[in-house]
Amino acid sequence: MKIALTLVKLLVFIVAIFILAENGSQKVLVSLLTTEYPETPLYVVIILSLTIGSMVGAAFMAFTTIDAKGEVRALKVKNRKIQAELENLRNLSIEDIPDEPLPAIPAPKSLSGDS
Repeated sequence: MKIALTLVKLLVFIVAIFILAENGSQKVLVSLLTTEYPETPLYVVIILSLTIGSMVGAAFMAFTTIDAKGEVRALKVKNRKIQAELENLRNLSIEDIPDEPLPAIPAPKSLSGDS
């Protein structure tokens, strides 16, 4: 899987280099809300867009990873408690079980309607 991911990254990098080489001399107008940047090279716009997009994606992935780690930690604590309870029940001898009367089971109701 890592090899395939590396090949995809390499392919994207090669395509980006090709696009940047083909459009190296082109200038574009960049308008950001109230500010305009005239005569901005296209390769700068592409590189900045990819960089900002990568940073935003990494931030979202970091939040997701932190949430997942918290959930894993909580489940591990719960698992330890359940394991301890299971070990206590396995070590419990038959003599240690309290002699409590079983709850009474109600008699089934008849279907004929005779009450």
